[in-house]
Amino acid sequence: MGIYRRQLSNGEEWYISYRFPQTRTGRLIRERVGPGAKGKEDAKVRLGERLRDIRNGSDPALRIIKPRLFEDVVDEFNEKYVAHSRDPRGYKNKALVLRRAFAGKTLQGITTKDLDDYISERRAAGSSGSTCNRARAVMHVIYSWSIKRGYFGGKNPVGNAKKFPESPGRTRFLSGAEADLLIEKAARHLKPVIICALHTGGRLSEILTLRWEDVDLERGVLYFAQQNTKSGKQREIPIDATLAAALRERRKVRSISGDARMFVFTYRGNRLLNIRTGFEKARDRANLDEGVTFHILRHTFASWFVLNGGDIYTLQRLLGHSTIAMTQRYAHLSSGFLQAGTRFFGAPPAATTVPDSRDPQVDPSGQGSGSQGKGEERVSR
Repeated sequence: MGIYRRQLSNGEEWYISYRFPQTRTGRLIRERVGPGAKGKEDAKVRLGERLRDIRNGSDPALRIIKPRLFEDVVDEFNEKYVAHSRDPRGYKNKALVLRRAFAGKTLQGITTKDLDDYISERRAAGSSGSTCNRARAVMHVIYSWSIKRGYFGGKNPVGNAKKFPESPGRTRFLSGAEADLLIEKAARHLKPVIICALHTGGRLSEILTLRWEDVDLERGVLYFAQQNTKSGKQREIPIDATLAAALRERRKVRSISGDARMFVFTYRGNRLLNIRTGFEKARDRANLDEGVTFHILRHTFASWFVLNGGDIYTLQRLLGHSTIAMTQRYAHLSSGFLQAGTRFFGAPPAATTVPDSRDPQVDPSGQGSGSQGKGEERVSR
């Protein structure tokens, strides 16, 4: 292991060799550096860099990866990753925007600074912070995928790129009258899709991939399959009377073969893939604002659940949120949520004595370590 030279007919060339990891059984790696005296000096420098990589736990062979054009990587990413993801359309659209932005650059040639400049330009052009963050997230996935395939060495450069804070803002949801009007104005094949969203809280991708084998009308439950959910976990959703009626109507037109045999929501015998245009037409006919997207139906389900007295822990399971923090955005809708806090307002009862924090036997936290005086009551925390 070290540097060595080879004598050639037209001169000499310098090489380095090392093992990763640095054990007898480690993989032997050889690199050609260059000719002449400069080659010898370069070999010393490069060997030092490689040994430093090894000490840091990085495979130095990753530095020898052949550069690839970013657009070529994105094309392969769309074909081999996005096509089998849970949100192929969303991923592909964002990946194609990034492809255009960094066309002509190699995967290795895009720096964190390039990403920061791109995100800043999009923000200045009017894109929201959340939109910029979604683009950043897709770029991060592209690089992570490339690292796994051996197309890129080192750390993901997107990790240190700019990220904007996001405010949850106001959670828009439909009133009962708005929801009824939306269903009324929707095309016939869209009505049961909207009803399903309002009565399950399912995402559009989960609903459009719902199969009859996932629906048990006898037991009154349906299942959003693991491979179709964002969390990658199967969810069991109870079926209420309104949804049951809509599903029974759908079952009457179930075909004996093809998409209509397998999938719950179809149009003219074919599985529904995209309902954006139809939904927007129904929204406009119902005179609802442009902020009403299909995802608002999921917010509506959650908001109605809490307004009807449901608890957020059950709601978390129904929505499939990975953390309770994601579900707590709906907690303020509970009629008793803020009102319950009033019992802590105002002065304590007259019989309550606040412990003196100067008393060495009293813990300033209010818990106290000494015995209480006669007639004293500890303040309830």
